[in-house]
Amino acid sequence: MEDPDLLERSYNAFQCHRGKLREKDLIDIIEEVYKNYRIDETKPFQDALKVYKQTQQKRMAIFDGRFDEDEQEVTRQSKYDTISTIPTCFFENTIILPPQDRKWFEVKVPLWYFMKNKKVYSGLSFCNLKYDNEIGALLEPDESKPNII
Repeated sequence: MEDPDLLERSYNAFQCHRGKLREKDLIDIIEEVYKNYRIDETKPFQDALKVYKQTQQKRMAIFDGRFDEDEQEVTRQSKYDTISTIPTCFFENTIILPPQDRKWFEVKVPLWYFMKNKKVYSGLSFCNLKYDNEIGALLEPDESKPNII
């Protein structure tokens, strides 16, 4: 990491913005943490810019889907399975609905979380998790694992 104070600034910014965070709050936090931080002068940014330029030259600005992407071109990988389930807080609402209308209550959760917190009723899968109308599904913390922050 180029800036040794970045982690401390991040921690302090999140301490000042507790509670439910909206998108604007997150943007404000990012602006506060990265104020006067020149990301374009960091080595990782310069390396990424170099790879981007090489990719553009190699691909000739074609942005079609490709099956043979280089490893460096992959931006995000998901290495865990997910499953669609209905939060148990919607049990009463969804059990009486026809199958095609239940999909509006479904959320995707990691398979490991579902296996640990599932409730199956008449072939329907429900999962114990909190649901916030503004944020969405909130997984319950695993007490057997320590918190990162």
